[in-house]
Amino acid sequence: MDLLVFAHKKEALAFLNNNGFADKIFQMKGIYQNKQGFLLITGQGLENASHKIESFLKNNSGIKRIINMGTAGCLSSKIKTDEIYSVRKVLAPEISSIQFQSASSDSKFDCVSVKQPISSHVLKKLEPSVALVDMELWSIAHIADTYKIPFFSYKIVSDVASEQVDREKIIKKAQFYSKKLWDYYRKYINNDLV
Repeated sequence: MDLLVFAHKKEALAFLNNNGFADKIFQMKGIYQNKQGFLLITGQGLENASHKIESFLKNNSGIKRIINMGTAGCLSSKIKTDEIYSVRKVLAPEISSIQFQSASSDSKFDCVSVKQPISSHVLKKLEPSVALVDMELWSIAHIADTYKIPFFSYKIVSDVASEQVDREKIIKKAQFYSKKLWDYYRKYINNDLV
């Protein structure tokens, strides 16, 4: 079974509307189930992601892979907004020197997870290896590593990373991002869906 992980419900709407997911009665909100696995909404941030995934995995065995999908900021001129990129490696220098490798063999870009939006000039020091920035992936990868479950991450770039994130613009485009992630998932990740 797969565990699909999103930070925000709006990022997952196309999955919830098109893939037969139903609310699962559980001790916490944000868990949906279909015949292929589960979809989990963690909420924003490293701590929320860590807590939610850890709580879920303690009570659900049989997860064969964890797939994180959602939005990210970009740090590299090689990255285009509104495009989807597979993540190769994730790091979180604010938290730990430990880095986690995704199970994806086609990934070219690394991602840094941060606690809050920070200026792009600070993050550009990482640019040779890091092209994406998010706020949850490192925790997802850490828990996946703890449970010995391979993880994959696919990020749609919503903006150029900076201190002044235009959250309203990202929220307005959430339906577009979700549909694009859903189409990518069906075509490249789980193409046996109807």
